Amino acid sequence: NAATDGEIYPITIYILGYSLADLPYLAVAVNREIINSVNKKRIKVQSFFIDHLTHTSHIIQVRRLPEQRRTRLEKFLTLFNQAWVADKNYILELQNIPEEFEDIAKYLEGPAMDAGFRH
Repeated sequence: NAATDGEIYPITIYILGYSLADLPYLAVAVNREIINSVNKKRIKVQSFFIDHLTHTSHIIQVRRLPEQRRTRLEKFLTLFNQAWVADKNYILELQNIPEEFEDIAKYLEGPAMDAGFRH
């Protein structure tokens, strides 16, 4: 157990701005088995991307966001909605931010406001 051994293991979260054709889910957790992060059900899927992971990971495909955001995860992912890509295809113009995530949105917009970061 990492918590009792004092060891710390990283948790990787891949937020993809594109969809993987062989992984038809919005979000999955991978740790020797694959769990659909939305409904918490174990799934079986053959995915090149997942097969090449060497560590516990979470994979989120933002392009698979449903029109209606029902879960907290779906609402949070609104912050990464690729439909809002504006300036030079890498800056998002955030819109319709859920109130509970306004502080995070403000924090994420900070680097985009920094001219040194953009150039």
